[in-house]
Amino acid sequence: MRKTQTRRVEPDTPFENVAEHADSLEYEDGYIVAYSDGKEVGRHKCNYKVGEVVAVAQRYSELYPPEHTITFRNANGINIKARLDQLDGWRNKMYVLSDLMPYRIRITGVKAERIQDISVDDCFKEGIMMEDDGISPSYYFLDCEHNGFVYGRTPQESFQSLINRISGGHLWNNNEWVIAYEFQLVM
Repeated sequence: MRKTQTRRVEPDTPFENVAEHADSLEYEDGYIVAYSDGKEVGRHKCNYKVGEVVAVAQRYSELYPPEHTITFRNANGINIKARLDQLDGWRNKMYVLSDLMPYRIRITGVKAERIQDISVDDCFKEGIMMEDDGISPSYYFLDCEHNGFVYGRTPQESFQSLINRISGGHLWNNNEWVIAYEFQLVM
């Protein structure tokens, strides 16, 4: 199954405080809105809206030969010509230009929850896979960094291992509030 959901930490203390005491959290036009006793008690602007199309960031080194050159406008409005292997985006996808990315996703759903409240279905949407030998199913994800699979007894246990590798353990252990974005590939 292809990954169709991702979670992002929302480092907004006022949001955490309101969410903690809300009866419900609803997505409304780009915001997570908190309600208590049927009244709005706070709102948090999401990074993405339902329907928005977003580029999937990849390192340039995964997509282009080192000698590939581009021309782009820098922050001062000056056109710059550069080899991709000389730019920060060669090694770090945080610094790439979205126009150079081949894949796009469309946001199809947004919700807020505690990281440990992830459902079984959402674990699979996050990329957790199941292996069933007929005796006892196991759940796993591919750890590309270490060239192997990481197994768990439940989908949530496997997802916990995955998120701990990404976040260093604090996200799951602190049961942080996250925004879950569901998406589909649109190329």
